[in-house]
Amino acid sequence: MKNKKTIIIAVVGLCVALVLARFGLVKYGEFMRGKMMAVMMTPKVALSEVTEAEVLPTIEAPGRIMATDTIQLVPKVDGTLAERRYNDGDYVKKGQLLLVIEPNKFIIVINKAKADLSSATANAKKADLDFGRAKELLEKDYISKATYDDTLAKRDIAHAQVSAARAALADAERLYGYSRITAPASGKIGAINVVPGNYVTPAGGPIATIMSVDPIFILYSLDSKKFNELRNDTILPTVKQKKPIQIEVTLPDGTLYPHKGVVDFYDNKISENTGTIDLRATIKNPEGILIPGDFVKVKVYSNTPQKSIVVPQGAVLQDPSGRYVFNVDDKGNAKIIRIEVDGQWGKNWIVTKGLETGQKIITQGVVKVVDGRPVKVLTDEEIAEYTKVGKTLDEVNENPQEESKPVR
Repeated sequence: MKNKKTIIIAVVGLCVALVLARFGLVKYGEFMRGKMMAVMMTPKVALSEVTEAEVLPTIEAPGRIMATDTIQLVPKVDGTLAERRYNDGDYVKKGQLLLVIEPNKFIIVINKAKADLSSATANAKKADLDFGRAKELLEKDYISKATYDDTLAKRDIAHAQVSAARAALADAERLYGYSRITAPASGKIGAINVVPGNYVTPAGGPIATIMSVDPIFILYSLDSKKFNELRNDTILPTVKQKKPIQIEVTLPDGTLYPHKGVVDFYDNKISENTGTIDLRATIKNPEGILIPGDFVKVKVYSNTPQKSIVVPQGAVLQDPSGRYVFNVDDKGNAKIIRIEVDGQWGKNWIVTKGLETGQKIITQGVVKVVDGRPVKVLTDEEIAEYTKVGKTLDEVNENPQEESKPVR
């Protein structure tokens, strides 16, 4: 009986020992997995030194697009509009025939003027012959001086009538030319206000408008304070500049316009109403992307480079308090550094406050970094391994469970 109790106790003790051992193994496994996950969840980052670059200072301002020429087509003669040789919205070339006012009445006037000129020319020839004979007869004393003077006067009157007839013909041809309306300049033509068959007159106003759109103007303004700050800088056009001042244009949808413009004018007064001064740039528009009247963002570049601290845009984050970057403290934890920027330079931000050259900041893998939490700083060799397989550190940090070290 005693042996049975001993056996039972031994079996129970063994079972308890096995249960405790299993529990310990489970907890140890959870601990190790947690430790591994903590390692794997630690963002992998790359550090870079803060550097300076030769940066051209810029200013930004809202701008408005304006045609270099706006030409209103106003008929110069009365008549019925007979033809239209373009479609609304076409790009027309200088000298292109656009509209024809019914020409018959002008042709009739031209023919009459030609007939009058022929008659006057014939009379002038006869007057020349009469004058020649009168001159010979006067020399032989066959006619009186009064008769000679009368013949001379008739000759002069006949030549004057020729001149008048020529002028009448030129005027008739001028009016006929006005019946054929051509494009005074190349550009995009708008919708016509009348259609063939309507009677048009100069008093009726313009019947269509042409806007020259290549090149095209960009107008923008600076307040008087900013203007005076820049008066002696190379961001305002002057006759002494060797290089033109360039601008970049950002379209309303945020797209950067592919062509750069040149600043060529600023006004001679500051507006009393707005306290601003107008400036103008000229820019190519071969594709017709820029449309007169539209609003854009203008960035004006100075020609005098300045050394400035720049950091990659991908290293800079933003929250309601402003922009910031991360560096790594002595314990391997990420730490926020607040910065202030003044525009972009290529793919970098120009930093005016918060950083100094030589400081190290996180430039890759920043998306998963949390202030005060540990990060794993990779070596250049480790980063190169990820680059070889086409992975960024942000992509690696998004899926830490896939691997804890680069694939070799």
